[in-house]
Amino acid sequence: LLGAEDFDITENKNFSMYPNPTSGTVFLSKPGDYTIYDLTGRLIQQYVSTATFNIKGFTSGVYLVSNGDGVAKRLIIK
Repeated sequence: LLGAEDFDITENKNFSMYPNPTSGTVFLSKPGDYTIYDLTGRLIQQYVSTATFNIKGFTSGVYLVSNGDGVAKRLIIK
């Protein structure tokens, strides 16, 4: 039988980002370490202890943004 102490319900590893799609600054729902990959898995950029990042100069397309907890989200750059 499982009790409430068997579940870690206090730690939310998820994050959100906006605006998406974007062509400028991306705002993140919580500060942390984030890594951007292209769809082939190539490392594009890393950010440490940030709640925003700027994608100006990135080629238009779809990228993956991963936080330090391993959660990944799709980012569309116009």
